[in-house]
Amino acid sequence: MEPSKFNSLIEVDDQTWLAFNHTQGRLIRTSEPVFRYLRQDPGAQLDEQTVARLRSRGFVVESRSKELDYVAHHLSNFRFGRPVVNVSVVLTYACNMRCPYCYETASHPPQTTLTPEMARQLVADIKRRVDEVGARGVALTLYGGEPFVNLKVARQLVEDLRVYTTAQRIELETIIISNGTLITEEAIADLRYGLKFVQLTLEGSPQYHDQVRVGPDNTKGTFYRILESAKMLLKAGIGVQWRIQISPADWRSIGDCFEALSAAGVLRHPNVRLYFFPILDIQSVCSAKSFACYEEYFSPDMLEHFWKIATAYQTNLFRLPKPVWESPYCSFVNMNTWVVDPSGRKFKCVAEIGHDDAVCGTIGEPLPGPERTRARSRELRVINRTAMDYAECRDCEYMPSCDSGCGFRAAAIKGTWDTNSCEMHKGVVPHQIAYYYKYLQQAGEASRIEVV
Repeated sequence: MEPSKFNSLIEVDDQTWLAFNHTQGRLIRTSEPVFRYLRQDPGAQLDEQTVARLRSRGFVVESRSKELDYVAHHLSNFRFGRPVVNVSVVLTYACNMRCPYCYETASHPPQTTLTPEMARQLVADIKRRVDEVGARGVALTLYGGEPFVNLKVARQLVEDLRVYTTAQRIELETIIISNGTLITEEAIADLRYGLKFVQLTLEGSPQYHDQVRVGPDNTKGTFYRILESAKMLLKAGIGVQWRIQISPADWRSIGDCFEALSAAGVLRHPNVRLYFFPILDIQSVCSAKSFACYEEYFSPDMLEHFWKIATAYQTNLFRLPKPVWESPYCSFVNMNTWVVDPSGRKFKCVAEIGHDDAVCGTIGEPLPGPERTRARSRELRVINRTAMDYAECRDCEYMPSCDSGCGFRAAAIKGTWDTNSCEMHKGVVPHQIAYYYKYLQQAGEASRIEVV
């Protein structure tokens, strides 16, 4: 018996020790002797009963080599065995907003829009793939641009897939990623079949958001319009996921954003989730080169500030990591997952949508021979990229919940997809786990965490 390779050990203070296992997605609070044993301190020993408890929870394993085989099996099964066809479709590059950092507005013709005929071809392509792999479900993400700009085709896609999946007795799950300014009750009614949630984006404080999220005629004031859209969705029983974009220019005023969400009743609702994400340089393309992006994923000061604000509003901002085969870090590594652009081309990364040198296939007519070979190679570059190929990852505690990180970020930073990217896990995850537990302490809910 030996401690799992995939334990994160966090000393919150001199009386609180936490252990999190990334293979099981489980958090425990430990005594100091258990903490020292899991850390493999010289001379640290435990009685057989305690070791057995730790083993049953994944913190102690029979052997690390067998544990690594277990993780490798699940990583492979996630890539090649997941029985869901998952398509993110760019309904249009057009958008009614002109956000200054938007790489799509800067790099794609805004008039390019998915036609009804192309939508029919897409549905036929999804049906073929479902039949080929015996899929038990279809997951559809409506993406853009702004998907509600092309509402007619969105309705067509959802209705055609509703009819098909109902006849096949398989599940249809839909997600919409929207700027939230064009949502109406009628549009919700037309798209709600299988609709799990709508992701809406805010730029931080209302004042800063209204400076950044402007319309093509420089119209401002979209923050509270988006909150009204969230109310409509929640009233209809549809979940809302808030994505709070963080810019170096405004992150310290995030409390104003929480205050507005709370006052509108769209923060602590059971169908609301929230996460923040720093604005990072994507492809070095930006509509306004003066816009401030982050060079790194986070700073400790940022996390501490956000945690204090969220806690004041009784919101647990941080969640525990999960292994990627339960909650994908990047769903596009799966062989049945693509992004499809308005012209019917398939891609394996949202950051590469629309770029000729990243095409991985097409719907409808297949590519000519040499192009098909190159496209397949690009597809396999993403599917076959695995943490198991990198010694640094195999020895890393985060590997089951990270799987070598973002391939696009790896290529942007190191010049190749065939390497790891650690910036969103190393140095970040321990803070998130500690803040998760500290929130439970303040909320009087720490007893939910098992003590070993």
